[in-house]
Amino acid sequence: MNYKTKTQIARIRNQWSKIKKVAKKEFGDFEKTEVLDRFAEYLLSRFGMEHLGSGYYKTAYSKDSCDFVVKVHWQGLRDDSGWSKARFAKYYLKPWFRNQWISIQPKATFTPELGQEAYEFFVEKYGAGYLYNWDVHEANVGYRNGKPVIFDVESFGLTA
Repeated sequence: MNYKTKTQIARIRNQWSKIKKVAKKEFGDFEKTEVLDRFAEYLLSRFGMEHLGSGYYKTAYSKDSCDFVVKVHWQGLRDDSGWSKARFAKYYLKPWFRNQWISIQPKATFTPELGQEAYEFFVEKYGAGYLYNWDVHEANVGYRNGKPVIFDVESFGLTA
């Protein structure tokens, strides 16, 4: 991770803390919807990120000049640690930072074509059924440094 990336991540983490404190003063408690909405608005308007996509549990944001993706976990970060024992663990892009509500992960190169190509690599290596159990599909894979990677999994309580 280079200096620019470290600085950007530090700014985002600092803003996360500020937004939480302000919301706590206003609401007297952690009001997750308000905090997460304000944080997402900060990423879009003040940090210049774009909405990359949304799933059931999270929304991803980034911008061209960033080497990372910020994921906002609307229902709280699910325990997705099961992937660490999965056969594909060495291909998973581990977050650089995570707490219960946000995670910051290295960015992969993704297009629908690259996603299909990387997915075919993983299907050949591990089988479609195994990948299906982890919610690994064409939209959750891509490339980083010229190598296929998985950037999103759902462990559904699986451990291997």
